[in-house]
Amino acid sequence: MSTGARSLVNLVLLTLAACALPTQSVDPSAPSVPPHRTGRFTTAQVAHFGAPASAPTRGDAAASARRSVWEPPTSPLRGILHGLSGAHFAPGYGQGLTDAIAALPAERRALGMSGLTPEQIANDGDSLCAFPRATATISEGGVDYDLQLVLPPNAWLEGPVLPAVATFSATCEAALLAAEGDVGATVGDGCTAVEERSLFKAGTDCRTCLEVDGDLQRCLGTSACAAEAVERFLGAGAWFDVYEAQVLACAPDILLPGRLLAEEGSATLGELPLFAPDWQAICYDLWDDDVGAATPACTRPRGGIDRDTVGDYTTALVEQFASTSGTPVPAIGRVAFFGGAEVDGHVFDVGYQFVDVFGGLSMTDRSSGYGWALPPMGWGDPSDALTPDDAGDWPRLYLAAASLKSASHISGIFVVGYSLNRCAPGGWSAPGPDGASVCRETGPWVGGDGPLGQDGWIAYYGDDGDIYAFPHTTLVGTGLPDPSIPGGFVPRVIGSTTLADAGWEGCTWPDTFTPDRLRALDTNPATRDDPYASFDAETWRFGRDDEPDAIMALATEQIREFCFEIRE
Repeated sequence: MSTGARSLVNLVLLTLAACALPTQSVDPSAPSVPPHRTGRFTTAQVAHFGAPASAPTRGDAAASARRSVWEPPTSPLRGILHGLSGAHFAPGYGQGLTDAIAALPAERRALGMSGLTPEQIANDGDSLCAFPRATATISEGGVDYDLQLVLPPNAWLEGPVLPAVATFSATCEAALLAAEGDVGATVGDGCTAVEERSLFKAGTDCRTCLEVDGDLQRCLGTSACAAEAVERFLGAGAWFDVYEAQVLACAPDILLPGRLLAEEGSATLGELPLFAPDWQAICYDLWDDDVGAATPACTRPRGGIDRDTVGDYTTALVEQFASTSGTPVPAIGRVAFFGGAEVDGHVFDVGYQFVDVFGGLSMTDRSSGYGWALPPMGWGDPSDALTPDDAGDWPRLYLAAASLKSASHISGIFVVGYSLNRCAPGGWSAPGPDGASVCRETGPWVGGDGPLGQDGWIAYYGDDGDIYAFPHTTLVGTGLPDPSIPGGFVPRVIGSTTLADAGWEGCTWPDTFTPDRLRALDTNPATRDDPYASFDAETWRFGRDDEPDAIMALATEQIREFCFEIRE
């Protein structure tokens, strides 16, 4: 059976495309996710890989034991995040999908959502895969608040989230022995392609040992071969390491066994790397008419600069939030961050962070030069970026950066996050009545050639020679919970008076600041010893008395669509 990718055209959300369509609700009055929240997925985003290359033997007792005692990994980020418990999946969503499953023939109906084809789910652009919702009651200060969240499809993972385990089947072991060293002849004739790639790939010690006489037991005894290995998956002409998890796919509460695909060779049995750039796609089974069975359907593998990542947190969009007496909480349209969430008994400890959802909370390619991913893990040279292994303010920097980037309502704007000022000692003027200062003497670049973690950028020169200006500082984040929002799961973000200007965007955040100013360069500091600073740009002076906890600011090339509220 074919293991090559089969493209599906004109699909928008489908299986794993992660938030590509506005939600369709059975209640026409219910608020929907605005289109600017849906990322870049538009068409032909899902590849159907036909029948699996073959399934290696699973269910080994040791592997089962590992899964039964799985403890989710945690990073320092988890220590500053609040969890969510006692939540429930909201009824009234996903009825179209439920009806479509009910209309299937009995054999396919028994498979649930996996009995539908991607084309059926796409429904001519009116996707049946509605965004799941969760409701909860938040109690704080003696007041109860009703909360409703929009959960990004295919991003909330229920553990264990671990590499799939491949073992030698008895059929393959017998075939290897009978082949007497002609190992290649066993593939497709006793051994599967997955077994070969996972357990005795060409060039490995195991392959070399088996090519002597095909005696697997001898090779296991010398440790040339391992009894277990990370399972590999073939799709779109490439091999990947496979992780397994339960994936929250669609409303109302559909969870499916999923496969998370990572770069081949990056996985280690029993381990889940957090914030790594190795993740490529996420898959689960949907019906394939050509095969007559449910087979893996996946997002297209990433590659290049844009990479998904996996973190020990989940994100959701605040859709409704008010006290039980009806007083609204100023958080509608904001992204919430949870250090684990329990919904109707399901515990979601891990989040798959797609490049295209909620502002791109993702990891850049390790080999990229200036790829935009979530700072501070992807600015400039990734080898200089902060990682969870670094001490200090990494968790707060990460959360501040994530909250700032996810506050934008549109894609395609160049943005720069920074956490350092370059004003020379004594260069700041005294703060004015609005708290703002002017830096009249700009200091040298920290690091030499202008990493993007500092203010003062007025131009960025790409490989194509384009120049992008970042004169506006629009948002500032603390990387701490917003004390004005109950629950502690919405980070504090402050908007600039420039955003609030009615002549521009008219976007007034609950708390605003007047930007500081500094002399801005209009030449690339990497090309001149003494770049010329001809005009001012906005900045944020870290340590200001009016917001001493601010740890990161966002500079942009335009001031549009940074209002957090959902606007129809």
